[in-house]
Amino acid sequence: MAATGAAVSTGRVDVGLVSEPVLGETLATGQFRVFGDAYSAIGSHWLIGAWFTTSSWALAHPDLARKFLAVLVRTARWANGHHAESLKILEQYNKRTFPSNMARTTYAETLDPALIQPVIDNAAKYGALSASFPASDLFARL
Repeated sequence: MAATGAAVSTGRVDVGLVSEPVLGETLATGQFRVFGDAYSAIGSHWLIGAWFTTSSWALAHPDLARKFLAVLVRTARWANGHHAESLKILEQYNKRTFPSNMARTTYAETLDPALIQPVIDNAAKYGALSASFPASDLFARL
């Protein structure tokens, strides 16, 4: 994403997809504008990233899978409720500073197939998947 502004400026591409913090930095130059909101085309609320494993592993290690999930949920709750502190962590690992008012993601605190379904449906609609399927098929029953 960091190279998108340069690619547009030099004519290598006509448009690019960027998100924060690159979006704010790119717009601040005054040389670019928002053409559209690609993420809203997927849906108003959806899951952009998740951890996955195989059903066989999850069923063979249910206690470990539950513990891992519990850590992810606790971490998400903390990050959602502590933006200033989590911003410092982001800055530390990215070795740069970010605006305190930068748009930030909301971390999922529950596993909800409805948050994954828009991604699956759009991937099928545009040919990245051969067909849509119920997002609940991705969830192991522990």
